[in-house]
Amino acid sequence: MRKPEYRILLPEVENLQGLRIMLSEQLEVWARQYEARGEIMALQKLLAKRFGAIPADILDKIASASKEQVDSWLDQVLDANSFGDLFGSTTH
Repeated sequence: MRKPEYRILLPEVENLQGLRIMLSEQLEVWARQYEARGEIMALQKLLAKRFGAIPADILDKIASASKEQVDSWLDQVLDANSFGDLFGSTTH
């Protein structure tokens, strides 16, 4: 049953199996997003601990990076000596 106070749009489904499939697919999407957000937060925490305040342009670069790029930076962060070692000379 759909109640207006829930304020979410629920898709039409033909049967419970269709709903089950839709929900399992959405749970996978949410899990990947949660993991990616966790990796970004871990990277930012390591960067701040190692080098201090993170410049805005680096934060923007991290926010728009692919999961693979974030993973790569996480692998390199402990060996880097500066933001420039990880992100190049794009910092201000």
